[in-house]
Amino acid sequence: MNETDYLDNRLNNQIKWYSDKSSENKKYYYTLKILQIISAACVPFLVSQISTEDNQLKILVEIIGIIVVITSGIMTAFRFNELWTNYRTTAETLKHEKYLFLSNAEPDQNEGNFPILVKRVESLISKEHSIWDESSRKDEEKK
Repeated sequence: MNETDYLDNRLNNQIKWYSDKSSENKKYYYTLKILQIISAACVPFLVSQISTEDNQLKILVEIIGIIVVITSGIMTAFRFNELWTNYRTTAETLKHEKYLFLSNAEPDQNEGNFPILVKRVESLISKEHSIWDESSRKDEEKK
């Protein structure tokens, strides 16, 4: 694979994938976190409004409590915040490697810098896969 093919078909695709996944996980995290905060903030107010005959409001408070617990569980189980930051870090590190290579900056300033780029990029991708694999195994062990 030559430099152009590698940059276009591997590195740029990986940067896009990690950036897209980072954005997706950030969106999920913030959506659930906002829902959790708003729901939790409503409970004390609604509890103070409950009268002895007001079963509908009691049920609403219970449902909101359930929403708080569910959103917390989903955020813990799917680790959106952790994935968002890991994917963003990987995307930015890949971009950094690309720009060092394209500008002939250190550590890639010598002739034959393309193999060095490939080695560093593939190492970063492999490391990210290892982290994901280890995390997946831990999740399976918890079940």
